[in-house]
Amino acid sequence: EAEFLKLMKQAGTGDSCLEVGCYFGWRTHKFAREFPNTRFVGVDLNPESIEFGKSRLSKDVNVLLEVGDATNLKYPGNTFDLVYSFVSLSHIPHQSIEKAVGEIVRVAKGNIVLLEIDFFAWSLGMQLHLDEVSYMYFHKYREIFSRYARLERVIHFHFGEPEARYTAFILKKLPA
Repeated sequence: EAEFLKLMKQAGTGDSCLEVGCYFGWRTHKFAREFPNTRFVGVDLNPESIEFGKSRLSKDVNVLLEVGDATNLKYPGNTFDLVYSFVSLSHIPHQSIEKAVGEIVRVAKGNIVLLEIDFFAWSLGMQLHLDEVSYMYFHKYREIFSRYARLERVIHFHFGEPEARYTAFILKKLPA
């Protein structure tokens, strides 16, 4: 998360951030404390997770947790200075991922940071105890992103176990 926080700082949080797939908002609150002058909104499809987060986490004044669907975000276009997700897109079914990415880009003013797990390395690498295998994801992210945004950078990370590899995709919204 420290590396992800650095990426957020580089991208610029501006006045408002949206976390898509925030679960119960732990990370949303953590990042909000790092950027006290930025308004953070966290959305998750699971109402129980959102209620748990609202009841258990500190009541940071710059955080709002809401039930929301990544494929149908209720916010107007160009609402958030930064939209991010932390291993959330991999939970979206193949038939819905294109719509979710379109919605993420629609509500972003410009900056998008998406971190996803490398499932190929995670599953095959753990089975075969391989450290160097090709990166592969649940969705064809590069292909999908190219329809909506410009891919600025791709950064590979190892968190914890060597097989648990992640990739951060830093995107800029394409002009309308």
